Amino acid sequence: MLDPIEITMEAVKTFSDPHYDNSAKSLFLYPEILAPILANVVPEYQGMLTEQVMEYIVKSSIRRDGVDSASALVAAQQTEPGSLGEKVIRYDSHFLAKNPRLSTKNMRIYLHIDLEMQNDYKPHAPAYPIVTRGVYYAARGLDSQLGVLTEKTDYSSLQKVYSIWICRENIPPELRGTVTSYVIEKFDRHGVSNEPKHEYDLLSVVLIRLGDDTKKEPIFQYLNDFFAGDIDGMCKYINIKKNKELVKGVKQVMTLSQSIFSRGIQEGLAEGEAKGRAKGIAEGEAKGRAKGITEGEAKNFIFSVKILMKNTNKSKEEVLTMLGKTNQDYINALQVLSDNN
Repeated sequence: MLDPIEITMEAVKTFSDPHYDNSAKSLFLYPEILAPILANVVPEYQGMLTEQVMEYIVKSSIRRDGVDSASALVAAQQTEPGSLGEKVIRYDSHFLAKNPRLSTKNMRIYLHIDLEMQNDYKPHAPAYPIVTRGVYYAARGLDSQLGVLTEKTDYSSLQKVYSIWICRENIPPELRGTVTSYVIEKFDRHGVSNEPKHEYDLLSVVLIRLGDDTKKEPIFQYLNDFFAGDIDGMCKYINIKKNKELVKGVKQVMTLSQSIFSRGIQEGLAEGEAKGRAKGIAEGEAKGRAKGITEGEAKNFIFSVKILMKNTNKSKEEVLTMLGKTNQDYINALQVLSDNN
């Protein structure tokens, strides 16, 4: 008897698609999408309803448009902080949100928030840690608030910056399903000082590492539903159905995700069968198919079937027919995963 297989978001990495990525990133321009993330990982909004958090987001400040050079940046309204001689950085989503802890009736204090979707947790060419890039982005967020430094520069005007990274692929197993905050803290080496925390608590990097669908924390459930384009699942955390344009965008993400999974299955199984034949292990069509596919391809197959069942309300048999596959293909994929565990 095969044990039930839990398929993680890692299964999509073999078939990453720029159209899917761009469609998902474009949704980060909507407060409805941003609010559940802030409610779960930003301490200033801890304990608040997502609808309340959404009201703190300055909708007109949300941007992702960019410029290509420092000279163009001088004249542009910038999403990407930079000045002459500095590297221009690109944000997936950059916006302001009111800081409820420091704002008063007469004075509004904002959080400057950068939200990034990072496919590869371990970039290469060159290789670097994501958290290091996050610190750099946050530091540039502080720098951009002051403009050109002079003797009269008012450093007390600096407002806190968050750099939030949603990591989806190539995550070490021990880090999957984790959220980590990196903050500035005070340590008294000799004696005790009593500076107010808000004077130095100006930079925070948050890494959200997906890849473990067994995690039940709201942040993981919400983001898994988001990347699958599951509108009903997302509405458990915030009602997006009132925004017809947003719903259209989420449906596009769902369509693209299904297309990617279906294409991945077809390509993966075809490649696996070819490899199986080349190695001389194909013993009949069904047996060759079972041994020919790799573990990663089997994961993609099972994950795609589950997602399509969820999003189309069709049975497993109906989904397999849609994909041109049989129940034996499904059993073979499960057997490949079982053999590798």
